[in-house]
Amino acid sequence: MNQPVAVASAQVSTVNGMALEGWWTRSLTEWGVLALVTEGPTHGFAVSRLTAPTGPIGKVWQVPRPRVYRTLDRLVELSLIEPSGTEPGRGGPERTLLAVTAPRRSAVDARLMQTARR
Repeated sequence: MNQPVAVASAQVSTVNGMALEGWWTRSLTEWGVLALVTEGPTHGFAVSRLTAPTGPIGKVWQVPRPRVYRTLDRLVELSLIEPSGTEPGRGGPERTLLAVTAPRRSAVDARLMQTARR
């Protein structure tokens, strides 16, 4: 269900001069959530709405809200995304915006393009 997406290290050892460490092999959920964050700064609630059964992504690929938040936390731990600001919540707490980290941006874009070509 949450299988890793792997790239043979012999094929890709660097992208734009950046060494590809263990983060290159991530689960489908991690890559999918990362792809949504790559579109622009967003927050967990927005990602969970997109991947809910009634959301545009959720119609073909669903991720439960708790898993979205765990995945975002994991991507922050891996330094793939980082907080980039806040925005007011609608009737709730302030929402933390997340964006792809600058040092990882080109490597993440390259990996997502490689996956899209498959």
